[in-house]
Amino acid sequence: MCTNQNTGMDAGHASLTVPETVVRQPVLWWAGAGAVFLALQAYVLLSWVLSPDFASRGTGVDPVPAQVRTSAWISQFNSVVAFLVCAIYCVRRSRREGCLTWDALLMIGGLSVCWLDTAINYFRSVVLYNAYMLNWGSWNAHIPGWASGSAHPTPEPLVFVTGLYGWWFLLFSAVFCGVARRLELHWPRIGVLGLVLAGVVTLSLLDALLELIFVFSGLYAYAAVVPGWTLWLGTVHQFPLYGPLILGVLCTIVAMLRYGARKQRYSFVERGSDELPVSAPVRTAIRILAIVGFMNTVFVIAVFAHWWIGSHAEGPLPVPSYLVLDNADSTFNCVT
Repeated sequence: MCTNQNTGMDAGHASLTVPETVVRQPVLWWAGAGAVFLALQAYVLLSWVLSPDFASRGTGVDPVPAQVRTSAWISQFNSVVAFLVCAIYCVRRSRREGCLTWDALLMIGGLSVCWLDTAINYFRSVVLYNAYMLNWGSWNAHIPGWASGSAHPTPEPLVFVTGLYGWWFLLFSAVFCGVARRLELHWPRIGVLGLVLAGVVTLSLLDALLELIFVFSGLYAYAAVVPGWTLWLGTVHQFPLYGPLILGVLCTIVAMLRYGARKQRYSFVERGSDELPVSAPVRTAIRILAIVGFMNTVFVIAVFAHWWIGSHAEGPLPVPSYLVLDNADSTFNCVT
């Protein structure tokens, strides 16, 4: 969603002082948070790239099954293709409308939380990626205060993960908006709460479907889970039911931004950006930072939820060496 309204600065009549009402605009607070998050992840990623940790992790002594190798390549290819499709769509739409569309903002915001992908491993190993996928180690150990002992050998499949975060929130937001429009059409009085509940249910189921495909394809495994809330407990395919619920809530919150923006020009995070006495490019940059700040904040809250639940989890699960845990030796003795 684009707007091209001119402010006083655009027209050449900007004041030297910023009105107090402008300073209070929520968009500036969110943009400030976005700047902090970007600075932090820039530090983390740069220190990782310049360290010995920036190196591919091997699969260890356990052979990677043929079907797992095939799934890994297909999944990485599909993730990149989906990313490119979304990027082309956002670029074309933005060029047609003459400014950065909201879906483009959403895609940028999604990419900005990629660095938090395995932050649920902050205190203990919870999720383990398949080292057969393209990886250059992990930046986890460079996140300030990282306490998990398996930070260094945890591989981050950069191609798969970067592609995934480029399309994930776009897909989930589009699904939510489609469901919300139909619900409001048939039940005009459903209200915000009804839309949120419907979104959480729908997006939790969608997340569960996608994650089950990933887990049973051998792309990653959950090493520590809460037994009473886990399917296929004790196997390499064990799947915690609370994971999709947390992500369902997260994606619903983000999707509500898109839904509100499509109906009211701006999401509540961007409210007040039109009143800022700055040029159009600067205003767009502020909106980007605001979305980045909001999405990183919500993602961190979701990570905290995983941490709290993880404090009640049992593990770690013994896994084959290509699902790197603490070393390259096989500890694979669980039921498959």
